[in-house]
Amino acid sequence: MALSAVSINRMTRDVKEMIQAPPAGISAWATGNTISRCDAQVIGPEGTPYAGGVFQLRVTFPDRYPMEPPNVKFVTKVYHPNVSKEDGNICCSVLNMPPKGDWKPAHSLRTVLLSIQSLLAEPNPADPLDADAAREMTSHPQLFHSRAAEWTRLYASPEAQRAAAGASASTAAVASAAKVPAAGCDVAGASTAAPAPLQEQQPEPTSSAPATEVPSSTVPAVGRTTAHAASADGEGGGGGPAAPPSEALLGQAGDAGPATVGKSAEESAGDGCLPPTTGAAGLELRAAEPAAQGSAVTAAGAVESKRPPEPTSKLSKLSKRPRA
Repeated sequence: MALSAVSINRMTRDVKEMIQAPPAGISAWATGNTISRCDAQVIGPEGTPYAGGVFQLRVTFPDRYPMEPPNVKFVTKVYHPNVSKEDGNICCSVLNMPPKGDWKPAHSLRTVLLSIQSLLAEPNPADPLDADAAREMTSHPQLFHSRAAEWTRLYASPEAQRAAAGASASTAAVASAAKVPAAGCDVAGASTAAPAPLQEQQPEPTSSAPATEVPSSTVPAVGRTTAHAASADGEGGGGGPAAPPSEALLGQAGDAGPATVGKSAEESAGDGCLPPTTGAAGLELRAAEPAAQGSAVTAAGAVESKRPPEPTSKLSKLSKRPRA
């Protein structure tokens, strides 16, 4: 149910009155984002077991305020016959509607807090919320007095409240730290370790002396001609043995002569086997060709001289036939 304008105005007026002109030993202030709730503080009266204590209270206004009384509870623990030890509820006539209580719309927050302060000074064991405290107050007043003073020292003294405030602040800090993921980890628990620093890539060692590429133009054309001639003699000739490369070269050199050998080198260079030679390089290549031919002829003559002579007479051939 939404608050009416009358309720909002009345709550605002009561809280403002407590802030501007608070009674002795009593204070109240608004908390949170809503006017329907505020906090209050009551100092224990002198000459009572509650003297020296500061008691915190929580005030909640109903939607029909001031037609209904506010709900007031002790936040600080107190040993009192008219205060519950479990939830801090207060048994006070001004907090209840008639006929059981004395609440009137003319009462205000100031009236309620003054009544609670008076209740601390004069407990009412006849209408208790804590039966043990009421019985002890009736049967053993001195024991009740000492126990109430002990509770005041433990829970309501300024030192105890400072310690409680520090403990609650530490608890809040631990709770907030638990919500933040740890370093090197993600929300899902996955590892987020920092990446390893990049290492400098060392350049690969290179040879100080670059490889010398021999141009194909410096290869004598006679060698290529010799290889082609040897392959041609090996493939052809039918069933007879292939002639040695030197003989094939010798025959080609004798038939074609130096001009033919030089021409074949130039033709092979033009066909793509060797790059064409021009200028000084071409002159050196042509000058080297007759010398290469002479070396080939000399090698062929040496091979020919080592071959045993074949028998030419008819009688020698007949003598080698086997007898019948």
